[in-house]
Amino acid sequence: MNPHPSVPANSGELPVRASRPAPLHWLAWAGLAGLVLLLCPGCNFVFFQPNDRFYHAPGEFGLRHEEVWFESADGTRLHGWFLPALAPAKGTIVHFHGNAANITNHLLAVRWLPRAGYAVLLFDYRGYGRSEGEPDRAGAIADGVAAIRFARGRPGGRAGRLIVYGQSLGGAVAVSALAEAGTEGVGLLILEGAFGSYRTVARRKIGGFWPLWPFQYPLAWLLFSDGHNPEEAALRLAGLPVLAIHREEDGTVPFASGRELYEALPGPDKTFWAVPGEGHIVTFAQPEPGWRERLVKFLDEKLSATEGGAGIGPGAPLRPAPLGDGGRGILSRARPCGRRRCTRRPPRSAPRAGAGCGGSRPPCRARRPGRWRPFAARPPRPACAPRQRS
Repeated sequence: MNPHPSVPANSGELPVRASRPAPLHWLAWAGLAGLVLLLCPGCNFVFFQPNDRFYHAPGEFGLRHEEVWFESADGTRLHGWFLPALAPAKGTIVHFHGNAANITNHLLAVRWLPRAGYAVLLFDYRGYGRSEGEPDRAGAIADGVAAIRFARGRPGGRAGRLIVYGQSLGGAVAVSALAEAGTEGVGLLILEGAFGSYRTVARRKIGGFWPLWPFQYPLAWLLFSDGHNPEEAALRLAGLPVLAIHREEDGTVPFASGRELYEALPGPDKTFWAVPGEGHIVTFAQPEPGWRERLVKFLDEKLSATEGGAGIGPGAPLRPAPLGDGGRGILSRARPCGRRRCTRRPPRSAPRAGAGCGGSRPPCRARRPGRWRPFAARPPRPACAPRQRS
């Protein structure tokens, strides 16, 4: 019996089967994936959720602050706050905040540091708060590079006294920004609740939603770009001391993601603190007993070690330049006139040679007009008072 009646038994032709139409649910999934890929390249909106709402002012916590503005590489104007130390200044912390809100909200995480002797520079990425532009991954990294370079001109921004502190998304951005800006002047990198791969952390979040668990790998691959991967950027931070902090039951960024970033960082000088309990980047904001003191002790020890290597001894305390100097001041030990560099500018009426600064001491070294650098530490000299800057 001929199983294919439409084909003659002795025709020598092979039977042709009719093609079946594709199941509708596969067509629906393909259409949905195409729509998402069209409307959500890299799904930046998942990682960047800014607003311009005002939450808290530094004055609410008894802090002084200076409004600062600086530009990113493409000219985007960025806004920030500089909080000077309320105790003898030990260094400056550049704070990279998380993915939501703006610096007026993330102030809560660092409001206690000025009283511990650390100045803090908070800034908003583009599209956040009062900063211009629209948020995106490459732009945030460029903004981080600009913030690090700006901080190097602030008090505490040299000789290993600069600390970069990234929380959550800010940790990922900080790693990539440091890889581009270089680690000059940076004595420590702190990562709290951070992750090393955008795609991996998204996959783990998708897998936590049980209806999507079987699709976590294809969805993460289709929806999320892994460009500017922090784990790859971390390889360029060899020799930089690192402190990584992660809560063991973090429900926002899984503990495994923070550990993977820590393992990707090269060099032996790195420390990992596993904090018991739930919550995301709340260890120092709440605060929890003992953790703030432990961090300050760690910072003091690290900067002391860096300070020794940089050749700055534990002599006179470092004092920050007065606010309003436009970020030009730098930290300096007070040096008397007659040494290689003079720590203060003599008045214009003072002679460049002959008469000394203060009578018995040799005159200050003369420099061309406009070449005097403003120094923060200036010893009192009634016989040769420095000219006041407006």
